[in-house]
Amino acid sequence: MLHTHFRMREPKIPAEKYRISVDFDQLVEAGDAVTAAVVKAFNLSSGADVSASVVDGSPTISEDAVEIRIQAGVATSDYAIEFAATTTAGDVFIRRVKVEVEE
Repeated sequence: MLHTHFRMREPKIPAEKYRISVDFDQLVEAGDAVTAAVVKAFNLSSGADVSASVVDGSPTISEDAVEIRIQAGVATSDYAIEFAATTTAGDVFIRRVKVEVEE
């Protein structure tokens, strides 16, 4: 089972499409910066990679925050949106956000 670091406050409705972000500022050393990011989505029950249906587009980086648009999802399913940020120093930080989808 995947461990999640954060949880969305409100459940997502399958038809919704919106952006979520993770700020890596507290993890990145002074003088370093996030320069690359990969975002994936996993079904929390099965562990299956569902990025193709839940992640919409490529992540954007603003200072040390990584943002992605999420979409769809199956009603009553939970997902882990995994943000992997790489810095200029070569550090890689991974944080997961739990997204619950309601009926």
